[in-house]
Amino acid sequence: MGPYASSGWSDLPIDLLIRIVHLLELPEALAFRAVCPSWCSASAAAGAAPPRRTPWLMSLADDPLSVSFPRGQAVACCGASHGWLIMANELSDLVLYNPFTAALIPLPPITGFSSCIEGVYGDEGKIVGYRYGCYMTEHVHGVQSPGRCFYDKVVLSGPPSTCRAVTLVIHLDGKRLSFARIGDSHWQQVSVIQRSGDSIYHRGRFYAVTMEGILKSWDFGGLDKPRKKTVIAGDERHVRRPCYH
Repeated sequence: MGPYASSGWSDLPIDLLIRIVHLLELPEALAFRAVCPSWCSASAAAGAAPPRRTPWLMSLADDPLSVSFPRGQAVACCGASHGWLIMANELSDLVLYNPFTAALIPLPPITGFSSCIEGVYGDEGKIVGYRYGCYMTEHVHGVQSPGRCFYDKVVLSGPPSTCRAVTLVIHLDGKRLSFARIGDSHWQQVSVIQRSGDSIYHRGRFYAVTMEGILKSWDFGGLDKPRKKTVIAGDERHVRRPCYH
């Protein structure tokens, strides 16, 4: 069998498949059962949804329910983690918002991604737009534009009350991976070569998977730079990609 031959995913043991189902959230569990007949059977055998799954909230009432957000702080929603919404405000800066307590915590400004974005200032010294990309051009984007398209995914290591909680951001169409701790003034890059597709936080480490199938993890537990580990290596012929943004 060649080094890149595909595995028989449909032939995995039923007990292992059931274990996987129990670790999934509801949307992923629904997708899991649609993969193939054996996975569908494992999903049925797994039984009722375990308590850890995020519930779906449905209402049959005719009256609409509205939720108010702080003015200027909810131009776009970039994610949710540990009970907090991660919002982009009217300047495209990220903020953490708790919809139950109305607490609002600012993260470092978008200009803190200094290697790939810069602010454009008007006569009064206020930001009126941004230039951003791997190779910044003279084109100026509106102040709210990056909030809607600059951020790809944002993940927290824990609630903001946790000592030195870390925020990891995939941005610039996956071409950049950066982090900051609560209270920092700028973002620090951890990856600029491999295009990231998704990221999670699990048991003290952030994990990010690239578009080439490479899985890496970072430990931010120390005071120095995060410790990186390659969990699943990929074909190096497909790692480096040109950046046109």
